[in-house]
Amino acid sequence: MEFSFKKDEKILQISHSTPNNAKYSSPEIQNDVIEAIASVVRKSILAKLHSSDTGLFTLKCDETRDKSGVELLSVVLRFVDKDVVPQEKLLGLY
Repeated sequence: MEFSFKKDEKILQISHSTPNNAKYSSPEIQNDVIEAIASVVRKSILAKLHSSDTGLFTLKCDETRDKSGVELLSVVLRFVDKDVVPQEKLLGLY
């Protein structure tokens, strides 16, 4: 939460109005906060994609196996923004 407070003034202001005993440290709350932040990031990425000149994109996917043998899939969105600069944005690890 401290990281979020440093990045977003609005979140910091909201934190001042919450009760002092609210720590938001349970796994369920932390997962909800992470999902909310991820949703904002995805919306930001889509807004950048829609504002590009072409609106075209490529999905890049790659799998790798970790030490325990679990397959991890990374999904990346690649597009050229309105300033003609190639962008690669990580959408998720599954």
